[in-house]
Amino acid sequence: MLQKALMNLNAVQALPDQLLNEKELAEKLKITHRSVITRRMSGDLPFIRVGRLIRYSWPDVVAHLRKAHSQN
Repeated sequence: MLQKALMNLNAVQALPDQLLNEKELAEKLKITHRSVITRRMSGDLPFIRVGRLIRYSWPDVVAHLRKAHSQN
């Protein structure tokens, strides 16, 4: 699942900095909500804690996934 999203990263244009919730990030990456949670908990996705809320910076996630993909 995540490999498919990684292949699509090259087509991603620079987007304005935005904070996404888990559902929104799952939709952008075309993975399940549960996969987002699992990858966050394992350290595979950078996140920001805003009080009790978990948010994801889209540019940070893209940069992190590109870096992880290039190391493999």
